[in-house]
Amino acid sequence: MLTGKQFRLNVETMGIRTVPGQRGVAVPVPAGSVAVGGRQCGIYPVNSPGGWRILGRTPLQLFDVQQVEPCLLSPGDEVVFRRICAQEFAEIASQVGVL
Repeated sequence: MLTGKQFRLNVETMGIRTVPGQRGVAVPVPAGSVAVGGRQCGIYPVNSPGGWRILGRTPLQLFDVQQVEPCLLSPGDEVVFRRICAQEFAEIASQVGVL
């Protein structure tokens, strides 16, 4: 994960067992990817190389250097993960101007 990862938590609070961390060679990971490694979970804020196990993606833009507050999330924010279909992902992304 990036040093400036947007969000990180202990996966046991999500009911997920410990997951092996790095897979070896870093691969391109799209921004918004939700990933686990070891006992940690994180969301990649920008496109970057990575090696954690990808669980899914958020259509929200978590980091935008053009904004006064570049990070969507702040310390103490509560984050809820929920499953969405590809159509809902595309609808949300188009509403927030990501796609």
